Amino acid sequence: MVAHTTATTADAYRLLHEGAIALARCEGGGLYVDERYLETTIAKTKGRLARIQTRLERSEVCKQWKKRFGNRMNLNSRDQLGQVLFGDMGFEGGVWMEKSQQYKTDDAILAGVDHPFIPTYQKYSKLQKILNTYLIGIQREAVRGIVHPFYNLHLARTYRSSSDSPNFQNIPIRDPSLGRLVRQAFIAPSGMCILE
Repeated sequence: MVAHTTATTADAYRLLHEGAIALARCEGGGLYVDERYLETTIAKTKGRLARIQTRLERSEVCKQWKKRFGNRMNLNSRDQLGQVLFGDMGFEGGVWMEKSQQYKTDDAILAGVDHPFIPTYQKYSKLQKILNTYLIGIQREAVRGIVHPFYNLHLARTYRSSSDSPNFQNIPIRDPSLGRLVRQAFIAPSGMCILE
């Protein structure tokens, strides 16, 4: 028979305290990164983005976008995209949100728009996020080939852990080819291997 115990505030504190110490050790050890790989991949990704952007700018959607917003046109603005697609061009499937006075433009909504611009735009958006959030973020945080992400137990109200500088808990995996771009930046120290 197992005795039932009741957790106390002291038990909870001890768990968080020991967890914070363990995560601090992980921060201190850090993760090795291939800085040459990052430099090369960032340059290649910027080139890919420029080519995709040129294709996007030739489309009728972008021409309408530029007509509406002129110099304020921002390919990264989903709000502007929603106004162009659903407001100006009249595509079906637009969901108007009263509170924000904007069209909803998440990937699920955009998937319902039957136009060749959309898959190219979504690819552009994902690649832009990979470049700025992950590749450049990892490169910015690397010190002598090692990144030391912060692991937090004190930020989320649910006490789940989080990570930042860079966010090592949120490396993309849904798109295998894009996830591979980021994951290949991490290397094992001499005599060790990385397991997942």
